[in-house]
Amino acid sequence: MAYLINLLPIRQIYHLSRDRLTRYIVAVISVVVALLLTLLLQSLVKSTVFSLFFAAVTFSAWYGGLGAGLLATILSVLASNFFLTPVADNLVLRHGANLLHLVLFSIVALLISSLNAALRVARQRAEANLAKLQLARFTHQRYWYAKCKWLYADAGN
Repeated sequence: MAYLINLLPIRQIYHLSRDRLTRYIVAVISVVVALLLTLLLQSLVKSTVFSLFFAAVTFSAWYGGLGAGLLATILSVLASNFFLTPVADNLVLRHGANLLHLVLFSIVALLISSLNAALRVARQRAEANLAKLQLARFTHQRYWYAKCKWLYADAGN
């Protein structure tokens, strides 16, 4: 039974230790950090305000899965709409450009989250298949070792 512990990849044990609450806390913290950095760098960088929010969504989805990525997406849209749009436009999207930016950000963020979720599932399947392969190899080796030992024992008699 001790050999089964060696078959479990360290990464799988690490992923099991992440509970659901931690995943969502990381999503919230990553969006808050993205918002603060965006507010600090807003006067220096005149490009899109969503750059750091993409990073927050990507990190949240990688760390916490699809649910955390979706939470980061929703929080990013709300934070950018509330804190980064002019005061007259807050909570009411009067300008089509703002709405288009939010929709495009949401679509790309959902794509990022779903791709990260698919990657996580593929990695878990690969790790499970590796464990099965290692167990089959170990069983096969034990079988042939026992058979050869039996053959050599008979040859010696």
